[in-house]
Formats: sequence, structure tokens, C-alpha cells
Amino acid sequence: MNRVKVFIDNSNVYKCLLEQSIVDPKWKKQYDPLFLSQILVGDRDLVGVNFYCTNPPPSLRKANPKAFASQESYYSRVENLEKVIIHFGNLTTNDGKYFEKNLDTQMVVDIMEGAYQDHFDTLILVSSDGDFESTIRKVKEIGKRVEILFFRGHVSQNLKKVSDVNRRARRSYFKQL
Repeated sequence: MNRVKVFIDNSNVYKCLLEQSIVDPKWKKQYDPLFLSQILVGDRDLVGVNFYCTNPPPSLRKANPKAFASQESYYSRVENLEKVIIHFGNLTTNDGKYFEKNLDTQMVVDIMEGAYQDHFDTLILVSSDGDFESTIRKVKEIGKRVEILFFRGHVSQNLKKVSDVNRRARRSYFKQL
């Protein structure tokens, strides 16, 4: 059977969901990553989901305690989903703005480790970030199949060229957790 591992760049997904009307605007873009992964995997064997995100910025705790608590609660619920492993990046500030650090690097390391250790036959990358192009090329050299889920208007053409399957995100892929 085809073993599939899904890697979700949550920040990329969240930004795309905000910009596009893919989901019902009433809910806070707190989608179910396991549901999304099961849709993408279909009848193949889902061996795991790696979900990459950052904790909410500390300043949000004072500025909007409800939003801060909601984000922490969401990550707690994601952490409890079967087959989902949550990975946190770091937030740094520059001129009062927050930036994610070490998220893409964690993803690349985990993808390459899984490919070399034969943890999956197919990789599904849920990200439109062109920074993953060389990673995808190497995973394919190892003999793995690569599928990309991208958002309309948010995908690297080079990333699409190097993957085996390109699937555009649809409303039906997302449900609230």
C-alpha cells in the first residue's frame, strides 16, 4: 500500500485562508488538519501529519486575551488529533513586528529525514512556498512521490513543476476543528 505523510505549513495555509474566501468567514480559520489530510490521502495509508506553526505572540495576551486563548486552545486540540504531530517555530521581533523563525527549516529536516529513513512513499506538502523546491527535488531523487496542495494565486511555478501532482485547495477540504 502507498504510505503517505502530510506536512502542513500552517502559517502559509492560514494566510491563504484569510486572503481567499475558501472557508466560511464566520469561523476563525481554525481548520481540522487531520480532516484535510484524510481528504488529500484518500484511500491510501495515512502514516502521519506534521503540522508546523508558531505560538501566538506574547503581546496578544494583553492586547486581545480572547484571541490569545483561542489560538492556544486550537493548538491544544490539534495536538490531540490522532496521527498529528505539532511542531512549533520561534517568534522574533524586529521593529515591533513578529517574524517566524526555524519553521521552514524544521519542515525540511523532517521531510528529508522521513524520505531517507523510508517513513513514507508519498509526501504531500501543504504549502505554496517556493523555498521548498530544492527539498522536493531531493525527495524525488530518493524515489518518493511528491504532491502539492496550493492556493489559487499563491504557488511557486517551480514548485508545481517539480512535484508529481498539484492540487488546488477547495472549500470542501476544510472544516472547522
